[in-house]
Amino acid sequence: MKRLLAFLALVVLLVFAAPVFSLAHAQDAPEMNTVALNFWKCDYGAMGDLVQKAQELWIPAAQELQSEGKIAYAQVLTHDWGDEWNLIFYFRTADVPTYLEAFEAWIGKLNEAEPDGADWFFDRCKEHKDGFYSSVAQTEVP
Repeated sequence: MKRLLAFLALVVLLVFAAPVFSLAHAQDAPEMNTVALNFWKCDYGAMGDLVQKAQELWIPAAQELQSEGKIAYAQVLTHDWGDEWNLIFYFRTADVPTYLEAFEAWIGKLNEAEPDGADWFFDRCKEHKDGFYSSVAQTEVP
């Protein structure tokens, strides 16, 4: 009987303590509520090459930043309908200064991998605009 009571006490303690530990951990983790979007006008004929570069170089370099905790998420999007801004880089970070630091690190990784990569990119993508957004509501991220 004593063992059963001790076991039940342990279960009750874990049930009530787990959310407290979870909440404490969540409060220590930085909120990743800033979204940076870089919109580019690129040559439509080069989109296949740009998508290939995204898959082979850009996202793997961003994955390193994610593994280092500098970004929460990165994505490269193509825009197929609506306007001429047809290549979009999406980064999710804690705030704008964190994004700027992560972006500089990302560009460093790209330049290290392909020293002429910037020239290659700017030959295909001539104009851009940036936007910074704050996430105020979202679905749960898996």
